[in-house]
Amino acid sequence: MNRVVSVAGYRLFQYAYDADRQGSVLLVRYDPWGRPLTYAGYALLLFAFGLQLFTPRGGMRRNLRALRRLSAVCLAGELTLSPLMARETSSRPVLSPKAATAFGTLYTSCGGRICPVQTVAQDFCRKLCGTTHYEDFSAEQVLTGFLFWSEEWADVPLIRLPSPTLRQTLGLGSPTSYRLLQKALAKLSSAPWSAVSEGHQLCGLVEALHEGTLLRLYPVVHNGRTRWLSRQELEADTAWCLHYPHWAEKANESELTGNIASLRAAQLKGGGNTLPSAFTLRAERLYNAFDLPFYLSRLLLVCGLVAMGWSLRKPHYPRRAVAPTLWIIGGSGWALTAFLILRSLVSGRLPLGNGYETMLTAAWFSLLIGFPWSFRLRRAPLLPAIPLLASGLFLLVASLTRSGAEISQLVPVLDSPWLQLHVSLVMWAYALLTFTFLLSLLSLLRGAPDRLSVLQSRLLLYPALALLAAGIFTGAVWADFSWGRYWGWDPKEVWALITLLIYALPLHPTSLRPFRSPHFYHLYLLFAFSTVLMTYFGVNYLLGGLHGYVG
Repeated sequence: MNRVVSVAGYRLFQYAYDADRQGSVLLVRYDPWGRPLTYAGYALLLFAFGLQLFTPRGGMRRNLRALRRLSAVCLAGELTLSPLMARETSSRPVLSPKAATAFGTLYTSCGGRICPVQTVAQDFCRKLCGTTHYEDFSAEQVLTGFLFWSEEWADVPLIRLPSPTLRQTLGLGSPTSYRLLQKALAKLSSAPWSAVSEGHQLCGLVEALHEGTLLRLYPVVHNGRTRWLSRQELEADTAWCLHYPHWAEKANESELTGNIASLRAAQLKGGGNTLPSAFTLRAERLYNAFDLPFYLSRLLLVCGLVAMGWSLRKPHYPRRAVAPTLWIIGGSGWALTAFLILRSLVSGRLPLGNGYETMLTAAWFSLLIGFPWSFRLRRAPLLPAIPLLASGLFLLVASLTRSGAEISQLVPVLDSPWLQLHVSLVMWAYALLTFTFLLSLLSLLRGAPDRLSVLQSRLLLYPALALLAAGIFTGAVWADFSWGRYWGWDPKEVWALITLLIYALPLHPTSLRPFRSPHFYHLYLLFAFSTVLMTYFGVNYLLGGLHGYVG
């Protein structure tokens, strides 16, 4: 993918493989006149957006001048842990924190890369429990609990079933235990796969750990290449193969720690150049140490709701709250920046490859936009709540997402420089459109939408549409380079175009008289935001297609 062969004006694209995987099907395109004309059309529309944004007579500059005049008028008028290897807590045997942490430092192959077991443990715990811990137990303790004491942990009610439909189908509450989930699925063996697939995925995760296929701890050199194998893949007589239950139950903590150290030393010796650098490993362990989206989303949402309460009750934002609000937005922005940098260092790419990463990026964009905007707090009391609520909602969605949080390599079609540009432009646009939605919502809740709020909203709408159009165009150019066509009527492409057209209407109040009414304008933007939700969540997680995250 993304490596096109050009011969005498003909372009050859990778299209498909034969059923036996021995042959490849190529798509041939010859379009000497269509590409220049298409790109000229894209350039003309972007040029028109540039005129609207930057020329003195453009809509952006006219709204900005009107907003300054109106703001000036308004301002003038309104002046103890056990040291033993295993301990019993509520009949749940676990490794001590020290031993579990040591186990988490081992290397394993996961998602096409080598990472510490700690990363796999957090993904395992997140998919089962919805968080990276269970009660007082760390992710490593949960993983080793299921690994070493499978019978005892099979009855622990820690599995959170993701949907009410699944709970109703299985007749189980949430959380439930692995044993109860397994029995319920066995009784519904004839049920449609779509109805119980999520339950089978959770059971399959635990079964993969029991069978030894989840952890690929053993580097083996074969024909000059290093492969990381699971316990199941090893020969029965290999010196690598460790019998985990016997190993855990018979050894004391010092022996266990020594065994882990010996295994890690052997991994360092046999892993060769497949192992990550010491710097990358430290970055990943630091990244895993704190579930930032979970805690930061709650902080921002609470602060956003408090700021919204002040905004709805008072004509001015309280002076004593201005500095704390700026500190919260700025501090959250720096914390999220550090988190994204760590994820980029670990993955070796920008965090734009899946739904989880794009939600983090949208939250970062919201804080970046909201910080300079919030310096006008006293003049516009609605402003401070918007970046807090927008970034908090984006992070909340990310923290509730069970898939995508794990770091993995990109699929071949996404391994392109166009990915960063295309996704960044679109997520900038979504962040700005979310701001317009929240501004309209707060304006209507105050009961009297005015021209000031409309001007503020349009000031965000112009760059949002320009960024969305640029994102659609870069996606079309990327599709042309990868597949030889600009537009394929994929659900995401269609809904992105619908979103662009729906949001373009409020920028024409001269021709469309209803948009001169602030009340109608804000009600329309509430409706328009449903197209953003459909474009991102509806298409990505329900409709599928080339842009879908389902499956």
